[in-house]
Amino acid sequence: MIPRYSPKDVAELFSDEHRFDTMLEVELLAAEGLAQHGVLPQSEVDKLRQRRPVIDAEFVAAVDEREQVTNHDTAAFVDIVQSRIGMPKGPGFTTA
Repeated sequence: MIPRYSPKDVAELFSDEHRFDTMLEVELLAAEGLAQHGVLPQSEVDKLRQRRPVIDAEFVAAVDEREQVTNHDTAAFVDIVQSRIGMPKGPGFTTA
């Protein structure tokens, strides 16, 4: 958005920080839904919430940098979230 043409609250709504924060919240809510259906252990979902990265300008810059490699904003976002949250541990989880 062009800053001089957009009210501050609207600009914030369409910011990369807000977009990535919303994307992450959707993923965490999906994990919680999977836990409710017994697909994921609730303890692992709780760990995801505890390790939830802060979505700030530094996070956005990391996603932008990763996007230069992936050529895809969502793939870059997933890579950065995974690097910040860490890989799950335990039976059934493997690192590729």
